[in-house]
Amino acid sequence: MANMIALGQCALRLVLAAVFGAQGLSQVSILVAQAGTPLDPFIGISGSLLVALNAVLVTIAIWLVFGVRTRVVTLIGLTLYLAAMFLHLRASLVAEVAMAEVLAVVLMALPLILLGGGRFALYRAGWKEVL
Repeated sequence: MANMIALGQCALRLVLAAVFGAQGLSQVSILVAQAGTPLDPFIGISGSLLVALNAVLVTIAIWLVFGVRTRVVTLIGLTLYLAAMFLHLRASLVAEVAMAEVLAVVLMALPLILLGGGRFALYRAGWKEVL
């Protein structure tokens, strides 16, 4: 049973890393392609800040693959993902689809935040040295 939980934690970590990486890379490529055009006034912040936010999200995806400080990295990644999703929400995107995706990511992140990265994580110290 403990092996199944550890495998589940590893699988969740890898799926969440794929979601964070895909979101970050797709938004960075879109923003770099639109570098010559003015940004949508609804967003209200500069494109370089959005590129930096998504670049950090890609970095967090890499850290999740290796299991470095899974709880903290997942919490930071979830926060950045939610910020990126709400900043990139456009009128052409159906709100129900976006909210379903956000809910799925939150439900995948909660077990990692509460239980950690599992046995297959690179660094498993937990919260004891963070707080």
